[in-house]
Amino acid sequence: MYGDELIEFYRPDDIVIAVMGISGCGKSTFVNLFSDYLLAVGHSLNSCTEIIQVVPCTLRSGKKIYLVDTPGFDDIYRSDADILREIANWLNTAHESRIKLTGIIYLHRIFDVRFGGGGIKNIRMFKKLCGENGPASVVLAITMWDFVPEEVKNSRKSEIQQQSVYWKQMMDHGSKVFSQDEGRTSAMRIIQYLISRQQPVVPNI
Repeated sequence: MYGDELIEFYRPDDIVIAVMGISGCGKSTFVNLFSDYLLAVGHSLNSCTEIIQVVPCTLRSGKKIYLVDTPGFDDIYRSDADILREIANWLNTAHESRIKLTGIIYLHRIFDVRFGGGGIKNIRMFKKLCGENGPASVVLAITMWDFVPEEVKNSRKSEIQQQSVYWKQMMDHGSKVFSQDEGRTSAMRIIQYLISRQQPVVPNI
């Protein structure tokens, strides 16, 4: 469903989690692990998610959750500022409609060890968007583990955490780093962690 349609279906005990990251980091693939219907998955530099989509999902426990699939940063057709503005507007509308955002998952590819200018800017904008207390309800999830040799996986993860001062700041304020490396199993660990926190994100709009 489109982002603004959630208002019609949302109930106070529903779980709403936003999924963000650069284009091609695996957002739609992550959402499809739980989705009641499949989203298109892109394999290029332009984002296959052009607008915010709210995807209804049913966990094996029967719990209803909504995963918010957002347009990817670093898109070749849209500026990061434009994408961030769209996400910020949606978060603001959701907040005004008393929709509680349970948490945010920011996906990052394991082979992107060094943060270029775009990557650093995205983390900076993301940190600003979350607000002062937001990082505690944010998961930084590393994806695409199949693309690196087994013997360097742990060192790559450490490098990613140490290369970006913004990741370090997010972690210092409570963000957790997870490895999204076991399909639905590891994704479920991330979802359960955010649900267990019971501390909704109040966006810094």
